[in-house]
Amino acid sequence: MKPKIGFLGTGYMGQIAHLDNYAALPECEVVAIAECRPELANAVAGKYGIPKVYSDHKQLLEDNNVDAIVCTQPFHNNYWLGKEVLQSGKSLITEKPMVLRLDDGQELVDIANQNKSLYAVGFMKRYDPGVQLARRRIEAVIESGSMGMLKMVDACCFMGDWRQNPGSPIGTNEKNPPALEARYPDHIQGRFEMEYDHCLNIYSHNINLIRFLLPDQDLSCLNATHIDDAYTMSFISSNTLVNLKGTYTASHTWQEETHCIFEQGRISVYTPSPLNRQDIARVTVYESGEEAHSETELHAEVKWAFYCQARGFVSALRGEAQLLAPGQDSLNDVAIMEDVFRKLEA
Repeated sequence: MKPKIGFLGTGYMGQIAHLDNYAALPECEVVAIAECRPELANAVAGKYGIPKVYSDHKQLLEDNNVDAIVCTQPFHNNYWLGKEVLQSGKSLITEKPMVLRLDDGQELVDIANQNKSLYAVGFMKRYDPGVQLARRRIEAVIESGSMGMLKMVDACCFMGDWRQNPGSPIGTNEKNPPALEARYPDHIQGRFEMEYDHCLNIYSHNINLIRFLLPDQDLSCLNATHIDDAYTMSFISSNTLVNLKGTYTASHTWQEETHCIFEQGRISVYTPSPLNRQDIARVTVYESGEEAHSETELHAEVKWAFYCQARGFVSALRGEAQLLAPGQDSLNDVAIMEDVFRKLEA
């Protein structure tokens, strides 16, 4: 089975992070796009050899030749468009974050389950070969007890250059379509909307990554505070304290780290600039011994996380693999961020 893929939106991220990868996969076929900017639509279709171009997403959803939709939209649109996609019976992957509010996310998951459709969210860091290597090592260390108890997870995202020369997508002078209605949680509406957008867009990645790395993927927020755009958040996972801090700083590189701190060592994951195709997470293992201490750097095969995510989604469509970031799991990230903002409001 070679799944037939349709794209809903072909803007900057749609081309650079997604369409490039699906078009390169021999296991699937990109057969249609829906793009309301006609000049852009025709140029993108011509570049990638896509046979069908629709000016309206409803036409795409009526195409019985399309098995699954890659929805590369601003995240405010994920609920509205995702709902229509899943109601059509097609499988779906959206960009992250999943949605703005938990009940909307649960509705999408319920529709996917009713129609037996796959529903994935684009937390591509889970597909990074370095991240997967770190997860296996963390699991092994916890199971063996070789470093003692996991005492703390300390993570940060200070951002920086998130692009690092990703290439030049096709662009036109056509106006961007307006965003759809933003459905904020009830306790957010009219108060912290900009701040919530920022944190959900950036730090849901870190929360999702931490949950992926830990054996007990449940996180409960203890407290959160911020000054301007500098945030600190504290969580607990089983008996492990988890700290996450972040802000924007100007930098030539991407500054994002996750440290799992054990009684007798630590495992550190340094995740790369999201659009750097030639980099993966760097993993270091520090172990304290009776006679000597050691620090080892682990290396996995370099494959771009966005490419691996596309391959993973196609493999799931073919029945060959499970999704690493299914909608059901991604509900946790929305719930956690809603709770973070309850703490910020207190």
